[in-house]
Amino acid sequence: MKAVTQLGYREYVMEAKDALAILEIVATAERYETKWRKEEDGGTSYHVWTDTPARDGSTLRLISDDHYRIAKLAGEPPKD
Repeated sequence: MKAVTQLGYREYVMEAKDALAILEIVATAERYETKWRKEEDGGTSYHVWTDTPARDGSTLRLISDDHYRIAKLAGEPPKD
């Protein structure tokens, strides 16, 4: 069975077991962020913290084999 998973602003289709594994791995990861500031304001700072996985926008939804095949036939969408 295939699943569509969203990571950030992109969606990916893969085997459901692989999508679940990715989301489980991401759920255990810590967040990292760089905050740029002027030198006179203390300069750039770096931050690592534990975040709530539900806030990261990652999703997983199952799709049928028929749905997958139709979408695969359609290919890449046209550029507007």
